Amino acid sequence: MTETTAKKNIRRGRLFPEIQWSPEEKARRKADSEAFEHGRAQR
Repeated sequence: MTETTAKKNIRRGRLFPEIQWSPEEKARRKADSEAFEHGRAQR
C-alpha cells in the first residue's frame, strides 16, 4: 500500500509583485482600513 502525504505549498514573497504602493498610498489605505474597522466596532 502506498502512503499519501499532504504536500504543503508554502509561498514566499508578494502575491502580486507587480503592484507596488507608494508610502503615501500605503498610509492612506491603512488609515481608511482603520477608520472602517473603528466604524464597525461601534455597532
